[in-house]
Amino acid sequence: METTRISGYLVRVLFVLLVAGITVAPVLGEEQQETDLSVFRMSDDSHPLDLDALMAERDKLIESYKKSADFTGAPIGSGDPVIPDNATIVAYGFSFDKNGIPHEMIAVSQEKTDVSQLLVKANQWYNDTIVSTSAVKVSSEGWPLMGSGQYYYGVEPYGLVEHNFEMYRNSYETDSTKDYFAIKQIWSMDPGFHRYREQGSKWVNERGLSYVDWSVSTLGNPALHDRNPSGTTSGPTAISISLNPAPALAWSFPLNSVTISDESDPVIKRAEWDYAFSGPDAISTLQSWSPGSTVCVDAPTASGQYDLAYLYAKGTFVDPTSWPLYQYYYIYTYWNTWINY
Repeated sequence: METTRISGYLVRVLFVLLVAGITVAPVLGEEQQETDLSVFRMSDDSHPLDLDALMAERDKLIESYKKSADFTGAPIGSGDPVIPDNATIVAYGFSFDKNGIPHEMIAVSQEKTDVSQLLVKANQWYNDTIVSTSAVKVSSEGWPLMGSGQYYYGVEPYGLVEHNFEMYRNSYETDSTKDYFAIKQIWSMDPGFHRYREQGSKWVNERGLSYVDWSVSTLGNPALHDRNPSGTTSGPTAISISLNPAPALAWSFPLNSVTISDESDPVIKRAEWDYAFSGPDAISTLQSWSPGSTVCVDAPTASGQYDLAYLYAKGTFVDPTSWPLYQYYYIYTYWNTWINY
C-alpha cells in the first residue's frame, strides 16, 4: 500500500468539519498532514510502515521547524522507538504543537493481532495532537516540557503494553556547566483477558518491570539525581511523585492491588521499578503507572543531538489455566530518547 499526501482541498474540508464540531478519523493507508510540521500514517500488518523511512521524514520535519520563524531556540526532546523482532508498524505520527514542542506516536503489532484497537488509539492521538485546537498541556513551573512520545504494542491473545514518556528540563538551574533533565515514564499493561476477551483469551497480568537508564547519555558525566517512588509501596493507595532539583516536579497516580519495588541503582545510573500483582482485579484489568527520575549532566558546549536516556518497559503475562507448567509471554518496549540543541 503506497502512502500519499493529503490534498490541500481535503485539509480545508477537515478544517471546516472541525469548526462544525465533527471529529474526523484519518483514512487507512493515507498520510494525514495538517501542517508542514505534522505527519500521520496508518497501515496494517499486510502493508507495514518502514521505520527508517519514518525516522528520516521526522528528522526532515525537525530541520524544517528549526529553520522556520516559529522556532524558539529552545532544545527539542524526542525519542527513537525500537521495534521488536517479528513486529510491524501499523501507525505513526509526529507533530509540533503551537508552543514548538514535539509529540510522537507509534503503534506496533505482531502477526494475527487484531489491529483495530491499535488504530483507534492512533486515531485518538491524531485528533488530540494534530487536529485538536484545545490548549496545549502547560509545563510545571521551572520544568518546561521538551517533548513526549506514545508507544502502543499489541500482541493477541496475550495483551498490550503502552509505553509513553514526557521529557522536561530544569530552567531554574543557574550553574552554566550543569543541566538537569527529568523523564516521566508512563506505561501500562492491558492483559489479553481484558483486551481480547471476545476472542477467548485467558492471559492475565503476571509481573512488570520498567527502567530509565541514564548511563547512555552523551552529554557527559550523567548522574541519577532523584527518582520516585522510592522504597516499596503496596496498593490500593495513591502515589505522589516529587522530583528534585527545586522547584519540585510533581504529579500523582493511583496504585491498585499492585506492589511497586524501587530497584534503582545510582552506581549504574538507572532508575528501575518492579511491579507485582496481588489482587484478582489487578491481574485481569488495565493497570498503569507513572514513575519518574531526574539526571544531572554536563551542559553541552556545542549544538547538535545528544543521547539522553534509554527507556525500557516489560510486561509479563501468564495463562493461569496452564498449571502446573505455567506458560508466560513477554512484551518488551524501548525508547532511545535524545535532545537536539
